[in-house]
Amino acid sequence: MLFDVGSSWELMVAEVFVEAILVPEASEKIVEKNESLPVQPFDLEIGSEIHPETNLSLEGLYKSSSGMFCTQCEAEGFRKITFYQDRPDVMAKFTTRIEADKAQYPVLLSNGNLIDSGDLENGFHYAVWEDPFKKPCYLFALVAGQLTSRDDTFKTRSGRDVQLRIWTPAQDVPKTEHAMHALKLSMKWDEDVYGLEYDLDLFNIVAVPDFNMGAMENKSLNIFNSKLQMDNFYTVTVYEKGAEVVRMYQTLLGKDGFRKGMDLYFERHDGQAVTCEDFFAAMRDANSANLSVFLRWYSQAGTPVLTVSTAYDAAARSYTVKCKQEIPSTPGQPVKEPTLIPLAVGLLNSKGEDMVLTELFDGGSLKSLKDTAGGPAKTAVLVVDKEEQEFTFLNLPEKPVPSFLRNFSAPVRLVTPTVTDDDLLFLLAHDSDEFNRWEAGQTMGRKLMLDLIPKAQRNEQLAVPSAFVEGMRSILNDSSLDKEFVAKALTLPGESELMDLMEVADPDAVHTVRKFVIRELASKLKQDFLKTVTENRSSDPHYTFDHKNKARRSLKNLALGYLCSLDEADTTELALNEYKSATNMTDQFAALSSLCQNPGDVRDEALANFYEQWKDETLVVNKWLVLQSMSDIPGNVKNMRRLLDHPSFDMKNPNKVYSLIGPFCRTAVNFHAKDGSGYEFLAEVTLQLDKMNSQMASRMVSSLSRWKRFDEGRQSLAKAQLERIAKTDGLSENVFEIASKSLAA
Repeated sequence: MLFDVGSSWELMVAEVFVEAILVPEASEKIVEKNESLPVQPFDLEIGSEIHPETNLSLEGLYKSSSGMFCTQCEAEGFRKITFYQDRPDVMAKFTTRIEADKAQYPVLLSNGNLIDSGDLENGFHYAVWEDPFKKPCYLFALVAGQLTSRDDTFKTRSGRDVQLRIWTPAQDVPKTEHAMHALKLSMKWDEDVYGLEYDLDLFNIVAVPDFNMGAMENKSLNIFNSKLQMDNFYTVTVYEKGAEVVRMYQTLLGKDGFRKGMDLYFERHDGQAVTCEDFFAAMRDANSANLSVFLRWYSQAGTPVLTVSTAYDAAARSYTVKCKQEIPSTPGQPVKEPTLIPLAVGLLNSKGEDMVLTELFDGGSLKSLKDTAGGPAKTAVLVVDKEEQEFTFLNLPEKPVPSFLRNFSAPVRLVTPTVTDDDLLFLLAHDSDEFNRWEAGQTMGRKLMLDLIPKAQRNEQLAVPSAFVEGMRSILNDSSLDKEFVAKALTLPGESELMDLMEVADPDAVHTVRKFVIRELASKLKQDFLKTVTENRSSDPHYTFDHKNKARRSLKNLALGYLCSLDEADTTELALNEYKSATNMTDQFAALSSLCQNPGDVRDEALANFYEQWKDETLVVNKWLVLQSMSDIPGNVKNMRRLLDHPSFDMKNPNKVYSLIGPFCRTAVNFHAKDGSGYEFLAEVTLQLDKMNSQMASRMVSSLSRWKRFDEGRQSLAKAQLERIAKTDGLSENVFEIASKSLAA
């Protein structure tokens, strides 16, 4: 196989032959600082020989287990192809020529537009791709293999037709319908939100089964992990903290102000390598805004803890909100400075209605409150940028119930000591903000379980307050509520979330308490859950993908999960019937998950039946592996070892590793088993993985990085495995860095 990359670099390789010429844009900046360097541009030719078929790191150019040639160049993969000034601020135009055996590799793809193609001698053919826009080399992409495409078009806002193609192995093309739908919605969203339309004639997506990451957003040739091709591509690629920080700009500046900032940002920096500071400056300058401490979101690690307390003065008809922010110390940053936190606040009256907010006393000044359209304000955004601050709402005729952090206005941990359980139940029933309505239920669940954990540690009798049970019953039976919201509201906070809130995490106590609360709710609400399953069961043999049916399935399957936690004959029989009669994967897999809560013959037979039915569908089998990996049945480490030898598992395939090993590391009672067997298992897998794919191995070992969060016994066991890993001869830099930093933390 041959390919050339030209215009900026010229690379020639034999088995993979790369040819290019580079005049680095960065060289002009160097000349300005050192006049002794040559002023004239120069051409550089480099010949590199590489062997993609032996590249198990899955970085640079590699040959996948399915026989495709594929690239993954982020962050430094391109240097595995050839020498290059491999930095994000070195940008160049790429023209790529690919030559390959036509029978083996009929599809040849790279970035940009296809400008030439044709046949060559000896059964070879070629394709030339030109990307007219400068980019850093980590965005370079190339794919060659036996692929089939789903084709469609997207009409831009200016009326241009863009060709869309999603490439997969032929048997997977029918699974890409939703992916194409998601792609078109994403392109429209870019136009609606940012005012930008796609600037090339063709957009390609390739779904690759063995890919280290979820996706790589290479210009005009996106490479995705094939496990996502039944999902919305563009939600899983979000970098969470960055996305939340960007969203805070919109919360602070409003949609119009955010759009003004984006327009200025593109006007200033289109085609450049830019920084977070450049983005900040555009937002600030376009709106003449005072955002002086906002940049601390980028420079300080850790999640701020925001404590908010309140007091109502009936005589003055005022409501005071006191805020205190603290960012916990992290390695290398023991002392943190206050950052800028947008706190969106709504106040509910005794009828559950949003109160109109007219005036706010803020730091010595009185402000009139209006919504973004100039009308009455029902939500106010308080700008918390000091360690301690006080805000006072005026003209309130009664004591309100506060709704804080509406629409998750900032990524902080919110502590509200003056908000009572009755307030939370009230918000759960009435808040107009759906996020806070859900969060009220989550807060109640967290408080309940955290209160029960010390009792579980002392082996005392546990009990769930009747008010909590009745609150959950009222939500379950409220026909006015959206069924998807009901399903989310009835889902208890997870075990890892609870452990994060403990000074010393106790996996056993957390698991015991959460399981107890689930079973108590299932027992007390059994008839309600049975009714929910019956009323939301569908007899339609056709799967319908719309909100109404998604919500119905979500609620039915949640109720089934609660019922199966009881491990009773009638509920097990109900789940078996749901499994056998299911007409779609959502319902069948949910029934299987419900059955797998309890060890025994029913579980084993259901798992075997499911595998036999779907063993030829790789993505479904991966879900089957995940289900067993995350199981909390006693002694699951032994089952994990057996699954390593199962014909469906391949240690060289990232999807298999992430399906089997990744979820196991997020379980409480098995990964954190008191005998250390979970830690030992992970260490063995990490060392085995490191010999073939250090990137995957480093992600696995990072599961041990928080070992100091646990009791002394678990600390000792986890530390021993980290030391074992760090002392291993021939360990990769990636894994050594994670292991050594974890030990030093």
